[in-house]
Amino acid sequence: MHRPAVCAFLQQSAIRRTFSTALTILRSTEVPAANENDILSTKKLSPKEKIKLIFHEVNPNEISSTEIINVFNQLKSIVTLHGKGVLKPEKVELKQLVALFLKDIEALSVSNISNAVLFLSSVGYEFDKQSRSTIVSGLLQAIKRSPVGQIIQVVASRNLGNLIISDIEVQNEAIQTLQKRWVEVRNPKDLCRVLQLAQHFDKKFLSRIEDAIVESVESSKFEEKVSLILSLFKAKRRPTPALRALGYHLSKSPDQMTMNQCIGLLYAVSGLSFHDPGLIERICNDAVSTLSMNKTTPIQIGKLATSLGILRCRHKELLEQISEWCISNPSVLEPSVLIPVVMTLATVDYHPINGETFFKLIEQKLTPSTVGSSSKWIDVVWAMTILGIVKPETIIDTLQESQIEKLAGEKSLSLSTKIKLAILINYGETLDNKSELNSSAAKKFVLDLELRRPEDVTKLSQSVIDSLSNFLLPPKFLKVLSTPVPGILVDAECILDRKFHPLPLDRYDLSNLECQPIPRDVSRVAVVVLGYKDLCLGSVHPIGLCSLYRRLLESKGYKVVTVPSIDFPVQSTLQSKLKYLEQRLKEACDYKHGDL
Repeated sequence: MHRPAVCAFLQQSAIRRTFSTALTILRSTEVPAANENDILSTKKLSPKEKIKLIFHEVNPNEISSTEIINVFNQLKSIVTLHGKGVLKPEKVELKQLVALFLKDIEALSVSNISNAVLFLSSVGYEFDKQSRSTIVSGLLQAIKRSPVGQIIQVVASRNLGNLIISDIEVQNEAIQTLQKRWVEVRNPKDLCRVLQLAQHFDKKFLSRIEDAIVESVESSKFEEKVSLILSLFKAKRRPTPALRALGYHLSKSPDQMTMNQCIGLLYAVSGLSFHDPGLIERICNDAVSTLSMNKTTPIQIGKLATSLGILRCRHKELLEQISEWCISNPSVLEPSVLIPVVMTLATVDYHPINGETFFKLIEQKLTPSTVGSSSKWIDVVWAMTILGIVKPETIIDTLQESQIEKLAGEKSLSLSTKIKLAILINYGETLDNKSELNSSAAKKFVLDLELRRPEDVTKLSQSVIDSLSNFLLPPKFLKVLSTPVPGILVDAECILDRKFHPLPLDRYDLSNLECQPIPRDVSRVAVVVLGYKDLCLGSVHPIGLCSLYRRLLESKGYKVVTVPSIDFPVQSTLQSKLKYLEQRLKEACDYKHGDL
């Protein structure tokens, strides 16, 4: 339609349409006709014709600030639908509209100003220095009278600052205003947004926000409680009262969690070290229910398994459901999904009830060619070794010089990878066909392997060693912090006869070929301290790696005594510690009262 046709249409009206009426017309795809014979009753307006009609209805002497924003919104709708090319930034009518916008800017809200500026910038409109100053002044005034939700948006809006100002004056004003009006931040959505922007605020303000979370928990919706925990995790904030309140209400809520919520919460509670038993049990139970509906995607299975592995959560029913899902959906199982499942089962040392079928599926789906990366293949073989399902030929092939060179060529080997290589080498030497094993290339990468205990485990280890030293004098009868098997750190080792008497270590030194072999009724004992991270969550069950350590040490003739951190009476008297350790040594060596 040409401009004369538009003007003719407007002249046919008995009363000239107001600006708001014209905007109402534009919300439809067809312009209503003045009568049945009007050509506009069937013909649609083009984008440029709609823009012309909008500008035609702008009366500079009568238009209000609200109507200016409405014009921008209508233009934005057309640009979004038809592209930026339909509105030229140099258009005279647009420049006149911007001048009206800047004139009444002090009457507008923060969101109206920022949305208008972002829209104009998106179509290529350039603000001069004076216009930028006017916009900044308008924003500073609007911030002071705006609701806190809009102020939070200014703090989050980096694009606005980059487009119209060269400094952070507006953002700083928003931050200061929000911190002064902290008492108004009570809406759960606002609390989440503040936490996501935690790096901008001071500690006092964030502490007040965390207190507000506790106050708002009971009245907030289920999904808002979930969002608050996820936001705390992203902000790396760990306020115990807030987390306990959120955990309690989530665990007691009748609402069912979605799979994405279960995955996110498991990852968050792990990252926050908030291992609330009730909440974790609730999350896992909801995940089991969701899995039984058979609406879970392969990507979700991979993420769920990863979250469980990071948390070291040995929830048997959920692990069974995951393995059953894999067996029921083999056609959609990619290595990227199956690898996290295998790694998690190895981490928590769990064999599913349907393990035979599941492990056959692993063997079919996970091969060097399907996995691709050599480092990932080492992880897979390591996991299968822990689970006890690896084939001897797989170990032999993995440790071949060509494979090790390929692994070394991908990236520098991390400490974790070196430990895995050391374990695989030692496991390979327990095989019946170990003569086929050529691990010389792999051994070169583990020669400089230096094992250290984490600080928390070091203190526990020293307490155990000090206690043992009271009846096993080092170094004659007690050897501390040794590596009898490369890659495995033993806190203490000793030799005991059938009457529970200690024997000199050098008499049966494994490294000395001239020493006599150890008699059948004498026990070589390895004491291994298990820290918090060496145990599955909430139990004394060792993680898979520690279970493999035990098997390898036993293959070398050791009787293994594990001392879990949650069992050892580290704060008790020396007598209690000695009693505990003596009992554990007797159990490991199968001593009976009649033998003593």
